[in-house]
Amino acid sequence: MATPPVNMPPFSTGAWPDTTFLPAPPTTQPSAPLHQPPVPPAPGASQRGSIDWTARVSEGSASAFGTLDTSGRADFSLLGSATTTAVGFDPLFDEFSGSVYSDSDGDITSKLSATLFPKLHAVYFEVFHPILPIVNRARFQEELEAEPQSIQVQALSHAIATLGALVAPEDGYAFDACYHHARNLVESCERQDNGLVLADINTLQAYVLLGFYELRKPNLARAWMTLGRATRLARMMCPDGLDDPLGDASHRRLFLLPPTDRPPSPADVEERRRTFWLLYLLDGSAAVRISISPTFDGPQASNPLPCHGELQDITIRTDAPTVDDVFDHSRGVTLSPFAAFITTMGLCRRFAAPLQQALQDPTLPFWDRYYATDRLLSRCQKEIFDPLIAIHGACASPGLIALRINLAAVELCLHQTAVAKLGKEGMSAALTAETNARCQRSANEIANAVRDAQQLAGRAHDSFLQTGVLFECGITKAIEAYLWMLETDRSDTQGHVKTVRLLCNVLTELVDPACVQPGLLEHVEAKIRDAERPAKRRYTDISSGSSSLHGGY
Repeated sequence: MATPPVNMPPFSTGAWPDTTFLPAPPTTQPSAPLHQPPVPPAPGASQRGSIDWTARVSEGSASAFGTLDTSGRADFSLLGSATTTAVGFDPLFDEFSGSVYSDSDGDITSKLSATLFPKLHAVYFEVFHPILPIVNRARFQEELEAEPQSIQVQALSHAIATLGALVAPEDGYAFDACYHHARNLVESCERQDNGLVLADINTLQAYVLLGFYELRKPNLARAWMTLGRATRLARMMCPDGLDDPLGDASHRRLFLLPPTDRPPSPADVEERRRTFWLLYLLDGSAAVRISISPTFDGPQASNPLPCHGELQDITIRTDAPTVDDVFDHSRGVTLSPFAAFITTMGLCRRFAAPLQQALQDPTLPFWDRYYATDRLLSRCQKEIFDPLIAIHGACASPGLIALRINLAAVELCLHQTAVAKLGKEGMSAALTAETNARCQRSANEIANAVRDAQQLAGRAHDSFLQTGVLFECGITKAIEAYLWMLETDRSDTQGHVKTVRLLCNVLTELVDPACVQPGLLEHVEAKIRDAERPAKRRYTDISSGSSSLHGGY
C-alpha cells in the first residue's frame, strides 16, 4: 500500500506554503450626517475635543450562517440601562471615532441603539460561551452597569457584540460598527498616560476575542498582530503567577503599575486563567496557518488548567492540574470539556517536534518516541477523554464533538509520521499495513464526528460552526487522509468521494474559503475526477462487451 503524504501535525510548526492573504474590500455605504448633541468625554479618556462624525451603516453584512437559528431566548434584563443615553446611541462612539483602524475615509460610527447591545451580548453567551467560557458574565454585566463610560469595559462590550452580530443576521448591520469601534477602544486603552486601563481583564479579553474573530478571515497578518498584542498584555499581567498575589504585585512594579486595590477573588483568578488558555489555543492555531513556531512554549503552558463550573459560581480556589500533571498522572484526573480541549493541543506539542526531528535524523530513537507517545495517547484516551465523553454524550455537545475531532487528528498525525518512517526504511509489510489501518480509523473518526455535528440544532449548531477555527486543522488532516485513500483503496471509491465532499463543505462553512489551505479544494476536485474516471471507463467497457456478446459473438 502506498505511503500517505505526511504533513506537520496540527498545532505544531506547519508546512503550508507561505501565502499572502489579502483582506476583502469593505462594503459600506455612507449616509447623511447624523447630528447629535456633544457627549462628555469618558473619565480617563484622551481629551481630544469634539469630533465631527458621519453615521455609516454596513449594508447587507450577509452572514455565511444566515440560515442558522437566530432566536434569542435569553433574559436581557440583567443589563438594564447600562448603555442607555438620552438619544439612544452608544455614548463612546462620538469620542473615539478617529482611530488608525478606521476605514479609508476615517469615519467609523453607527446609529446603533443602546437596546441592541443586550441582545447581541445574550447571543454571544448562548453561542460562544459554551465552548469558550472565558468571560464571567455576572462580573461583566455588573461592571457594564456600574461604569458604562469605562473605556476597557466598552471595548469588551463591543468585542462581544461583534461576535454576537455574526450569528444574528437580522442584526448584521451592526457588525462593522461594533468591530471597528472595539478596535478603536482597545487602541484608546493603549494611548492612556498610565497602564491601569491597559492592564485590565476587560482589555485583554477584548483583544483575545477580536483575535479569535480575525482568525476566521483571510487577513492573517492582522490576526497575528492582534494576538501578538494580547500575548504581550497577558505576560504583562503575569500569567505565570496567576495564583500568586505577591508575584503579581512584583510583576506589576516592573511596568510601573500601581498595585491593585484588592487581591483577586477565586473567580477572578479562574477568569484570567481561562483567558490565557484561549489565547494559547489561538496562538497555536495561528502558528499552523502561517507556518511558524507558536509564541507560547513549555513555561507558559505550566499554568493550571481551567476548572469545572461557571465563573460566577466559583468561590474557592481549586488545585487544578497542569498539562504535565495530566500526562504524568492521568489516573483519577477529571477535566472540564474546555480543559480537555486544551490538553489535545498539549499532546500534539509534546510529540510533534521530537518525532519530526527523529524522522529526519536517523541517529535519534524514532520508534522509542513513537511508541511512548502512542502509549500516552491511549492512556489519556482511556482514563480522561472516554469517561468525559461518556458523561456528557459524544453527540450532544458541540464542544465534545470538537474535542473528538482534535483528538483523532492528533492520532492521525502520529500514525502518518510512522508511515513516513516505514516508507523511508522499507520495514515489514505487516507493520506498514497496521499503521495504515490506524490512519484510516482516525480519519473515519473525524468524519463521524462531523456527521454527528450535522445533527446538532439551534444554538448548539451555531456554536459548532462559529468556533471552527479551533478544530478546522483536524478536518483538513482528514481530507488529506481521504485523498490518500482514494489512491490506495479502490474498494469504496464512491464512499470516499462522498466523505471528502462532506468534509470540504463543512470546512468552508467553518472558515472563510480564502483561509483554507492554499490549493486544497482544487486538489480535491482533481483527485475526485481521477478516482471516478477509471470507474466510469470500466463500466462503459463492461456494457460495451455485453452488447457485443448479445450481438452474436
